[in-house]
Amino acid sequence: MLWNNALRDHLPPHDSEVLINVNGNEYISIFCAEQKHFRVYIEDQLEIFKPDQQEIHWTFMHLATPGYINKLNPDSTVSGSALVQEPARSSFTILIADDDLDDQELMKRGLKDCKVKVNIIPLYDGIKLMDYLLKRQEYKNITTIPDLILLDLNMPLMDGFEVLKEIRKYPHLQKIPLFVITTSRNTDDGHKALELGANGFYTKGARSKDILQIMKTVCQECF
Repeated sequence: MLWNNALRDHLPPHDSEVLINVNGNEYISIFCAEQKHFRVYIEDQLEIFKPDQQEIHWTFMHLATPGYINKLNPDSTVSGSALVQEPARSSFTILIADDDLDDQELMKRGLKDCKVKVNIIPLYDGIKLMDYLLKRQEYKNITTIPDLILLDLNMPLMDGFEVLKEIRKYPHLQKIPLFVITTSRNTDDGHKALELGANGFYTKGARSKDILQIMKTVCQECF
């Protein structure tokens, strides 16, 4: 594959879901930071890797988060299309799905230190999260589309992996940036979450400052 050197410095620092342009078509891909390579979803592989294809021209577009595209040079041109800087937003809506009340409060504290105004919606299990996203039950009159989802894996009724599988059923929900924030240190959990569509995977750690630091990183990445 041919590398677009102009955007080499803009690769995300961790495993993330990104948008790439392959031979003029755009695809969602998993970027593996350690190996510095991209993995496209199985359903796209037959379209991209055709038997008679000698080489594949591809370029990294941007991370699938609200703010990352603003960090790119708006004058840069990728495959003939200029990256357009998004207009400034006055506030962002963030859903936190976590059944641990203490961790919820720590995440709220960390997010309030963001340089942008955030509206935080706390939810405590996966079913409530899906009800909100699909405007069901008490959320049927919701009009706001969240800008970011922070998801715990170990929740009652519907865990984080089940939520990720549900979100994959709805194309409009797949566009919402989602980061897994969990106590799990299992690397297999991280790979599974990314393969199911998460944009990033963070381990909470045992100290309060660990969660605060994660929130700072997420804010910098997204906004």
